[in-house]
Amino acid sequence: MTRLRSKHHSSAAGFTLVELLTVVAIISILAAITIVTVGNVRDKARATQCTGNLRELHRAFILYVADNKGRFPYDMSSKTPENTDETSQHWHRRIYPYLSSIPNLSVWPRGAEKIYLCPAGEDSSYAGVISYGINTRLVDKTQLQVTTNPILLGDCNNWRLTGAVNQALQYRHNKQAQVVRLDGSIMSSPDFPTVAEEPRLWKTE
Repeated sequence: MTRLRSKHHSSAAGFTLVELLTVVAIISILAAITIVTVGNVRDKARATQCTGNLRELHRAFILYVADNKGRFPYDMSSKTPENTDETSQHWHRRIYPYLSSIPNLSVWPRGAEKIYLCPAGEDSSYAGVISYGINTRLVDKTQLQVTTNPILLGDCNNWRLTGAVNQALQYRHNKQAQVVRLDGSIMSSPDFPTVAEEPRLWKTE
C-alpha cells in the first residue's frame, strides 16, 4: 500500500514530457505576442512623435513666411531683392527662431534639435542632425506663386526632398512615409506618387 501511495503521489506532483512541452509552447506564443505588441506600440509612438514634429515645423514655416513678405525660406546663399542676407543657411536654421526664443541664426540650434529628427530615422539622418527634407520646389517661392497644396516637408535622409535616390522619401513607419503639406495636413502612405504621377502633390502650380 505504501508503494501505491508513493507512486500515485509522484504521478500527481510531476509533469509528463508532453505537458512540459505544452507549457513551453504556450509561454513561447505569449512571449511572441507580447514582443509584437510592444513593437507595434513603439512604432505607433514614433509615428505620433514624427507627426508632432512635422506640425511644429509647419507652424514655424508659416510664421517665417508671415515675417518675410510671403516668401518661403531661401536656400544657402541665394539673394533676392526681398532677402539680402547671404549667410550660408539651410531652411532648418532659418526657421529656428520660430521654434525657440534664441534669435541667433549664426550658431547651430540648441534646445530644439530633436524636432529636426524623426524618432524612427535618427540612424538615417543627414549628418546626424536632420531627417526631414523640404520640397525644393518651394524654395525661394512666395505664397502668391503657389497655386497648389504641395508637400512641404517629409521623412527624408537629407535636408532636401527632390526625389533623387539620396534625397527621396523614407518609408520609416512600418514601411510608410509621413509628410506635411502646405496647408498643414499630414499624409501617410506606403507608396507616394512621383512628380510625374501626381504633379500637384509636388509642384507649386
